[in-house]
Amino acid sequence: MPNEPGASAEFPNEPASVRAAREFVSKILKPYGIEEESARIAISELATNAVRHAQTPFTVSVLVDPGTVRLEVEDGAGAMSIATDLASDGTSRGLRIVEAMALDWGVEERDDKKAVWVRLQAVTDHVP
Repeated sequence: MPNEPGASAEFPNEPASVRAAREFVSKILKPYGIEEESARIAISELATNAVRHAQTPFTVSVLVDPGTVRLEVEDGAGAMSIATDLASDGTSRGLRIVEAMALDWGVEERDDKKAVWVRLQAVTDHVP
């Protein structure tokens, strides 16, 4: 097991950052032996929403706890309504998928920023 339970990285507001965020999450989870597919799907959706709607650089954070993985995307759009409106909007299939596979998820307002987070079951790739 790695010494750190997670990590964060900042990404510019550009489409290529979505792929970079997926690769970052995979790199963090691989040493833990955690199956990455659900995390890659979730972070893709959260990062895509940040690029499309916040139009600011964003920070991806990964926290590995016993049995769970918490992914977070913090961006410069302070309006919480952006994420909550997207979750109820019929055009936001991606967030509905994230919601369906998540243990829970939410939005936190942080001064002039907001963070959308999701907590997933940490399924390991191997049997101990």
